[in-house]
Amino acid sequence: MNNQQKYWEHTIYRTGNRGEPEIVAVYISQTSPAAVQADLASDYSHLRDYLERFFRCSADQYAKDHALRAEALLGAMSASLDCSLRTGLWLPVEPPPSKHIPDPGDIGKPIKSKGGVNLWIKDTKVHDPASELGI
Repeated sequence: MNNQQKYWEHTIYRTGNRGEPEIVAVYISQTSPAAVQADLASDYSHLRDYLERFFRCSADQYAKDHALRAEALLGAMSASLDCSLRTGLWLPVEPPPSKHIPDPGDIGKPIKSKGGVNLWIKDTKVHDPASELGI
């Protein structure tokens, strides 16, 4: 395994019916510096869209100055987008919290691999209609 690959755990929340945070799912993402560069070079960059829209900062400069945070952010945004598409739930715009974790070993095939980011679902708290469709 490439020592530049990093693993993150993302706990995705939504606002429950009574206004309290409610866990929707827990994802694991795998990122690398190459994944950040691939995202920044793409026509639709998660990092560029989020950082420039909400923080009015250069995504390229952010990735240069905060490489590890950029990887965590990319993994979190990828997990949140996948979770929203799988569950059909509206989720907060801000990315979910991320925690750096050690290499989890053999956790099976990723549910999604795109732009150098791999995703696995560790736990889900809601019905996942996409699983019934084989997605």
